[in-house]
Amino acid sequence: TDPRPHQVSANPLLREYLFAFLLHEVSTAVYLSWILYLQWRFLWSAARVGIFLSAIGVVVGVTQGLLLRPTSAALQRWVGETYERAVVGTALAANALHFALLA
Repeated sequence: TDPRPHQVSANPLLREYLFAFLLHEVSTAVYLSWILYLQWRFLWSAARVGIFLSAIGVVVGVTQGLLLRPTSAALQRWVGETYERAVVGTALAANALHFALLA
């Protein structure tokens, strides 16, 4: 057996998870500068920015809560991947679409 079973290089699933986590962290960092941009460019108050980001949060929550499971199941049947890989792929694609529409 490998004396270092918990190294990232020894576990491809852990490597994929950490990459997805890195992408998630980088994508959420956009919101920090987005708040300042909205206040500067459109002269929005903190309350208006909060309402806007709350609306985005509701849309993301509905998307992940209602659409992720059926979309992932369909992707699993269509592509033939494991369910976990289908969920991660669907979530990353949904986030990419979310940010493309936001831009």
